[in-house]
Formats: sequence, structure tokens, C-alpha cells
Amino acid sequence: IHNLDKMLSEMLNKRTCWMAKSFEGEMAGVIFCEQDVLEKNPSQTPCKADYRDQGWPEDFTEVMLLLDQLCDHQKLMKDKGVDQLLDLFALVISPNFRKQGLASRLIAKAVSEAEKMLMPLISISCTSSFSQRCSIKLGFSREKTIEYNTWNTVWKNAIDPVHPTAVLYFKYLFV
Repeated sequence: IHNLDKMLSEMLNKRTCWMAKSFEGEMAGVIFCEQDVLEKNPSQTPCKADYRDQGWPEDFTEVMLLLDQLCDHQKLMKDKGVDQLLDLFALVISPNFRKQGLASRLIAKAVSEAEKMLMPLISISCTSSFSQRCSIKLGFSREKTIEYNTWNTVWKNAIDPVHPTAVLYFKYLFV
């Protein structure tokens, strides 16, 4: 991602992003999270141009649009009767560190930190079957599913049969 270092640094400073490093200091994985609060007059969902204007790279704007369609935070908070949540919107594990339980540990770390922040609800947008299995294992409940082949015709030929859907999960921490 073009400006990943800058975005990661900003999120780490806000303490809503957690990173795992190897013993040698190499980034092994990261989970990007964003705190959201219920608004009386929610703003319009961003469009592709809005994401480009915010500095998101062109190739990642489609992913952001998918995540927006998958999870309407305002609706989720209203439906679940809460006024704030922590959204785990991206989980990235370096290929050298996969299949070692790191994804589950990063999700668990985010849940633990959300509890310290007294977040009543946590959501996670899973774009791979791997993160979906981790979320289920950690007690999250399914809220919404989008099949890639019906969402965006541009992606039709690039869909990996191992990862056919994006799924939104949620978990109550406090009620």
C-alpha cells in the first residue's frame, strides 16, 4: 500500500492499531482498528474519489468500498443498542509468519484493548476464510456476508475459491 507507513504510524499513535514483530524486529502482522461513535446525523458513506482524496492508494479504494458496504457502523450500533464500537477493519499477516496463530493473537489483543477502552461492541470485517475462522474461534457472531462474485464484476476473474466471501462479525464486550 502506497502510504501504509504513514497510516500505520498515525494509527499506532492513536493506539487503535497493534503490530506484532519478529525477534529480529521484522513486522510479522498488524491489525488496523478504528473507534466509531453513534452520530445523530451520520455523514454520507465515502465514494472512491473521497478515499483517493484521503490518500488511499487507487488499488485499495475498491477494498475500502467493499468494507463500507459490508459494515455500516451507524446501523450496526443502532441495531445492537450501543453508542460506540471498535471496528477491526484490516488484518495483515506477513507470508513468513502465517499458520502460527498470529492472526488469532492479534484479534485477541484488539479485543483485550477494546475491553480496556470499555467498548461495548467490537466488529471485524473478514475478507478471507482464514480470518473468518479466527473470528468464529474467538466467539464472534456473523452479521453480514457479501459474496465477491456478486459484489464487483471487476473482481470476478480474480476471486480465489478459498476466499469466496467477505463477512462482518460482531462481539458484545459490555451491554
